[in-house]
Amino acid sequence: MNKGGIRTDMPKGTVTEGVIGSMFPFDNRFVVLEMPGQALIESIQLMCGRGGDAVSKQLKATYNDKGQLLKATVNGKKIDPKKTYIVATIDYLANGGDYMTPMKSCKRLFVDTQKYGNHILAYVKGLQAAGKKIDAKDEVRIQKK
Repeated sequence: MNKGGIRTDMPKGTVTEGVIGSMFPFDNRFVVLEMPGQALIESIQLMCGRGGDAVSKQLKATYNDKGQLLKATVNGKKIDPKKTYIVATIDYLANGGDYMTPMKSCKRLFVDTQKYGNHILAYVKGLQAAGKKIDAKDEVRIQKK
């Protein structure tokens, strides 16, 4: 997810539908792409150039002072430009938004019919119903070396 996709921080305390709506105000949908490794590398390079984005915990990347990608791995293995990867993202990025042009030509395996904010709201409601707290851990996955 791009940095601008989450509009506000989640406050400490009770989480309401209004809070979730403020955090995720867009009509974005989840999309699953079949992505060539080279396109994935190019996408990560773009993210490095802007200081990183929110990515899955399986992806780790480092970049230099100039925003150039130094290393990128998925599940601890170097990304193979010739391999195909399955990537979940939002339609805004899959459509090339935020300069993510490498994603535009990828095959779409799934496009959700609901806004992703609805899924997040359902997840939070499930946690609340189970009496669980949201326990976020700040983990930098694309970092400057």
